[in-house]
Amino acid sequence: MDATNGKDNPLVLVALCGGGWHPETYKVLERFPPDEFRFAYVYGHHSGAHGASRLPMPHPGPRYPIHYLGPTRKRPIRFFTDTARFMLSFV
Repeated sequence: MDATNGKDNPLVLVALCGGGWHPETYKVLERFPPDEFRFAYVYGHHSGAHGASRLPMPHPGPRYPIHYLGPTRKRPIRFFTDTARFMLSFV
């Protein structure tokens, strides 16, 4: 592995999610040497916006939004819509 050529470094794909996991994710990433790894960040978005797109990270890297189909809830009527959303996520 050539540390001067970042293209040969392993890629660390970081999934940014809601629920207050940012401080823990940040602390884990701080332990990765930036000259030995490349970083890319993915985050879910719904209706074109998500706070994870603006979260500070210890290492630079591109950020990629993934379409989030909406929350799932345990309600009898939502069984059909949640199933449809689940199937749609594979398309």
